[in-house]
Amino acid sequence: MTWLACHRHAFNWFGGVPGRIIIDNAKCAITKACINDPTVQRAYAEYAEGYLFRIDACPPHDEDFHHLIAERYERVSTMLTSNFDFAECGDVFPANRMLGVATLDRLRHGAYRLILEGDSFRAPRPLPESQRNAR
Repeated sequence: MTWLACHRHAFNWFGGVPGRIIIDNAKCAITKACINDPTVQRAYAEYAEGYLFRIDACPPHDEDFHHLIAERYERVSTMLTSNFDFAECGDVFPANRMLGVATLDRLRHGAYRLILEGDSFRAPRPLPESQRNAR
C-alpha cells in the first residue's frame, strides 16, 4: 500500500480529513526537512491540496513537539504516523525520557491505533513484465 493510499484508508476509517497533518519528516512526504519551509514531495503536496489539508514538518526540538501534543490534548484530533512502537517512545526523546513518556501518555489516551503491515516499498523489486518487455 502506498503512502497516499494509507492516508485515503485512514481518512475513510476516521470518516473525515484533518485540517493539518504534522509529518515526522518521512522521505516519502518531506524531501527537505526544514521547520520554516520544508520541501514537500510533489505528489503528496498535490494530494494535500485535493483533500484540503495542510502539511507541516515535525518541530525540531523535543519540548516543541511535546508542547504541541499537550496543547492539542483532549481538544482537537491529531493524526500521527511513526515507525516507532509504543515501547520505543522513550527512546525518541533521548535527552529526556520522561518527556517522551509524558508525550506518549497524551497521544495514547483515547487514541485509535492503526498498524499497517506488509512488504516494504523500499525493498528492491523486479520491474513489472510490461516494463521489462518495453526495453
